[in-house]
Amino acid sequence: MVKKAYMKTIEMLLVMVISTIFLLIILPKQNYRDNMQKESYLIHLEKDETFRHFITDHTACYNSTPKNTLTVLVDRHVPKEFEYKICIDKTPNTLPKKDIFIDSLVIAGNYSQTDFKTIRLYYWSE
Repeated sequence: MVKKAYMKTIEMLLVMVISTIFLLIILPKQNYRDNMQKESYLIHLEKDETFRHFITDHTACYNSTPKNTLTVLVDRHVPKEFEYKICIDKTPNTLPKKDIFIDSLVIAGNYSQTDFKTIRLYYWSE
């Protein structure tokens, strides 16, 4: 009888420790990820004519570090703590081994040219 009581006590302590670890460590990370995925940065650029002309004229992937017309426009909307890669109708060759979030936008073209382009913004925390 005494051995069963000790085992039940140890079992309950183990359940309490595992539950505490789950509540303190795992749940806050999931909440952070859920908040991050709700951001949409490309939607702000959808009506920008410079952005639309650049997208319709190019098909490639661009990193955030070398500055060009596209990255300057995207830098206005993406927070500074993120690194990113933006791809126009391409898939990136390499991405870092981190939690990566994706924002995508489809543009049908500009006023003079109808050409469907898919833009994907891959961004991650440094």
